[in-house]
Amino acid sequence: MQQILKYYWQMCLLRAGPDRLPASPFVLGLSFGCYFLVALATNLLSRDDLGAFQGVAYILIGVAVEAGVVGGLLAFKSVSERFLQGMAALLGANAVILVLTLPVSLVMREFDSPMLQALFESVFLVIFVWWLTIAGFILHRTADISLALGIAAAFGIEILAISTTYAVFPVETS
Repeated sequence: MQQILKYYWQMCLLRAGPDRLPASPFVLGLSFGCYFLVALATNLLSRDDLGAFQGVAYILIGVAVEAGVVGGLLAFKSVSERFLQGMAALLGANAVILVLTLPVSLVMREFDSPMLQALFESVFLVIFVWWLTIAGFILHRTADISLALGIAAAFGIEILAISTTYAVFPVETS
């Protein structure tokens, strides 16, 4: 397990690709389990507006959208056999990024200063760009597409996942 965590960290640093992960349902399940627990903790600790059911649903919808798009992309590129590795890499790397953002989320909740809020939002923007780069790199290596196209696909997947989640759970405006 420690080797896999180190490997995910290496992917976050763009020093390793998903190709060295075992193409195993077990590794994908382990990656999903880790991602699910970290994402649920992040959702529940950093957002007061989410209940447990809604937090679980957000995660499952996001993963389903991501898996559908990644599966479709890999089928289009005729490399469907890389699905297990690609999804495991995306989920594992995302779990690492979420672990890094959780303390920032928790500290951000404690300050009302507009200047500090702007600083924290800037940190989140940097982390989001880093995540898009990681996901784009993973898609680049998994689907044999350019890095720029991988980053664009990762951004598209994020937008689609957020849109789908909001379609299922509309945001109430006051």
